[in-house]
Amino acid sequence: MKSTVSALFGDEGTQLQALRAADPDRSLQERWQRLLAIDQEYGRLYPFVQMLMDSGWAVMVSPEDAVAYTIGLNYRFGQKELLISAPELSVDEQIQRLNELGRRVREGLRLDPGTRVTYDDGTTLTFQTYEDGTFRQYPCGYLARFEAYFEDREHEAGGTLPVLWATLEGGAAKPAKKPAAKKKPAAKKAAAKKKPAKKAAAKKKPAKKVAKKPAKKVAKKKPAKKVAKKRR
Repeated sequence: MKSTVSALFGDEGTQLQALRAADPDRSLQERWQRLLAIDQEYGRLYPFVQMLMDSGWAVMVSPEDAVAYTIGLNYRFGQKELLISAPELSVDEQIQRLNELGRRVREGLRLDPGTRVTYDDGTTLTFQTYEDGTFRQYPCGYLARFEAYFEDREHEAGGTLPVLWATLEGGAAKPAKKPAAKKKPAAKKAAAKKKPAKKAAAKKKPAKKVAKKPAKKVAKKKPAKKVAKKRR
């Protein structure tokens, strides 16, 4: 670890370093304004700085690294930052647990290596010393950047970061979510049996033609032979 003011602050480094020792709050604000003046992108990259100024500390959650950790407890209260690995909890639950510890630190609690914290649900955190190997497994890169810009400390190894870490243990296991019941395929409606079409009425057989006997021709009477009467 090197003690040096970030080159980003240029010739103002010595002045800011003295201000950090005399008035940490003012130093934090002035350095933040200078960073934003250099590039507004810092506001997007490090939104936790404004949270820290408003509340005294901030909580960073990195689901891909399975960690959540505080930034600001060391700066404000001289308490090493707290890092937990509890991927079985939701992001909101991880933030809630660290914020609870942050409030207790603000009220005077101090945690050291070996300190055990028990929650109402029976889960526990036993904090341990942060080492180089821990950083490789549970990184906290945003804290390293904060240290460089606001604490004048450049960390060349993870083990020099002011952190205590713990994994969540114990407590009642959460019941596994039941897989969504598969919807039964809608019963196929039985295809209505088509009533067989009524057979077309049998064609009536054509009536047998009755051959009519030709009417007998009435024989024409032969005209009676005229009998010539003899003259007497």
